[in-house]
Amino acid sequence: MHLAFSASHGSACLSRHVGAALFNSEGDIIGLGHNDVPKAGGGLYSVEDGDNDNRCYLVGDSRCTNDTLKSQRFARLADSICRAGPDPIWWTPALRKMGVER
Repeated sequence: MHLAFSASHGSACLSRHVGAALFNSEGDIIGLGHNDVPKAGGGLYSVEDGDNDNRCYLVGDSRCTNDTLKSQRFARLADSICRAGPDPIWWTPALRKMGVER
């Protein structure tokens, strides 16, 4: 588990810290891997990409752009649900916490 956790930090994407470690039956390491940011056209970003490197930690205010987009989409969905009908009692506190008002 420690090796998988350590491998996960090889990703430069703030929302893709997922690692894996594979072992054979004797306990030898077969492989380590992690999720990372796919590059348009195939492959992964690297330092060789220079100004064309669009990973989160290099863009904007260092927030994960993937998480930011998910939050924006959720807020739009929540807003349209609120406008469509009565407040679901179980839903309203979560929406207010996110700043979504009727």
